[in-house]
Amino acid sequence: MNREIERVRRWTAEVMPARSRGFFVGPWVVPHLDELMRDMGLPAVRSSNFIAENLLPVWPTRYRTLAEERRRARNRRAGRFYLSAARAAGVVLIVALWWMLH
Repeated sequence: MNREIERVRRWTAEVMPARSRGFFVGPWVVPHLDELMRDMGLPAVRSSNFIAENLLPVWPTRYRTLAEERRRARNRRAGRFYLSAARAAGVVLIVALWWMLH
């Protein structure tokens, strides 16, 4: 996460140098939304129509199915085994205890 924060900080400093009156972030909104979609494991492309996807305004209706898509993606991930730090520590502890006792 810290690497990602640093990457965004460097990009922001390069693309939007310090200004006394703020920034116009309009050109970067859609790429940022696309990045968030990919972070959630969802497709960034929201339309099968090239013109609609790339040239028309982005309205909130573009994301109207987002909650359901996230729910489905979360359910797909729920069936996978995830080795968290706590589980890994537990496994190491159990193996160490077993090794000490045998």
